[in-house]
Amino acid sequence: MYRGDMEVHRERMNISNSRAAKSNKNRILVAIDFGTTYSAIAWVRATARGGSQPQGIIQNWPGKANTEDKVPTKMGLPRQRPEDEI
Repeated sequence: MYRGDMEVHRERMNISNSRAAKSNKNRILVAIDFGTTYSAIAWVRATARGGSQPQGIIQNWPGKANTEDKVPTKMGLPRQRPEDEI
């Protein structure tokens, strides 16, 4: 699903002037919004001529019954010592 706001991100990143966009290969650019409350991932296919083809926003997340643009941010860190337990 493409919502039109990826064009704004393309302008902010100045993809058309980047070295990667000027190469002779197509690139896939991935945007990760790792927030303190919610997180999201989106991607776009950048062409060798500096253009882009909107691809979408990940909406199907593991363990979720419905589709959502953003999901709650969860992070797990390995316990180092027994006293690290909260």
